[in-house]
Amino acid sequence: MLEQGDLTSVPVEWDKSDYLDPEKLDVELRRQYDVCSSCRLCFNLCPAFPNLFKHFDSDEVDHDPSKLSRAQVGEFVDLCYNCKLCFIKCPYTPPHKFLIDIPKVVMRARAVEADSKGVDLREQMLASPDKVGRLATIAGPVASFLNWAMREGLIESNPAIATNKYPEQARDRVLTNDELRALWQALPEGDFGDIVRILILTGQRAREISDLQWLSEINFDKGVIELPPQRTKNRRRHTIPMSGAVRAILQAREQDGAFVFGRSGSSGFSGWSRCKERLDEALGIPDWAVHDLRRTFATGAAEIGIQPHIIEAVLNHVSGHKGGVAGIYNRAAYETEKATALNRWAEHVAAIIEGRDSNVTPLRGAS
Repeated sequence: MLEQGDLTSVPVEWDKSDYLDPEKLDVELRRQYDVCSSCRLCFNLCPAFPNLFKHFDSDEVDHDPSKLSRAQVGEFVDLCYNCKLCFIKCPYTPPHKFLIDIPKVVMRARAVEADSKGVDLREQMLASPDKVGRLATIAGPVASFLNWAMREGLIESNPAIATNKYPEQARDRVLTNDELRALWQALPEGDFGDIVRILILTGQRAREISDLQWLSEINFDKGVIELPPQRTKNRRRHTIPMSGAVRAILQAREQDGAFVFGRSGSSGFSGWSRCKERLDEALGIPDWAVHDLRRTFATGAAEIGIQPHIIEAVLNHVSGHKGGVAGIYNRAAYETEKATALNRWAEHVAAIIEGRDSNVTPLRGAS
């Protein structure tokens, strides 16, 4: 019988430097297999044990665990149900000196495999049904996709079935003036910084700005950004008047490709997560998301007296004043009012950034 290895799987020592060492794991697996082969009480619990004993009884191995091939060692891990019945039945579990704990050593083996090869999407989904259920609640098409994947044989079951439903919680985060000033001042030069500045100044959706195209969507002669229906969430054409600040940001950029932002030439800006993480490290604003800038614009615009239906027009919303029957008959685009609102908002933002009192006051009759 092999000598007990330096490391055992009891207790689980995730933070130990050699816990994920494949060679140390191999020694420990063979040690525990040797004890199991000598005992064989668990021969009928799952396919892993009879398959292991078959290898031990073969002429090639001849009950010597050191002669097991790497593939044979790995077969046990693959066949293990991880039901833990063997731990209940085993007479050599701790505090016995043999320290046999098959479920934990199998768990360690799977951790080593995940560390070296990664975890494929199927295993991630099957291991996290509640997370998949949450995705299915937030985005209904996910559940349909999983059903399709099951029909195509890509997965064995839909892990979103019978999971808890998590109601979507609407965010209400609005940046304060101090946070808005700190954010603007911390923004880096380049694509990400210019995109976020334009989002602050216009309240538009992130992708609508990050994927802007020079030829078809930027019109300096008219002083507007023109988004076609296929580029907006509600599939309605949307015109965004340029304030002086937005025009200055766009005109300062080189027009050396189809897209205003991005490096590939075939698509707009990517790399949101990495850039946001860097900004957060320098900024220190708690719990904020890029989409909060849209809510910050709507709230701030209302505070300086811009009428709700004009704010909705700037945001390209079809609810509220233009929802339902009202939207069918009210086709006004409010282009002049939108331009006035965005210019007033840009002046208000400039005052915030410069740390001075804003001279933008509510329009007469505004409520």
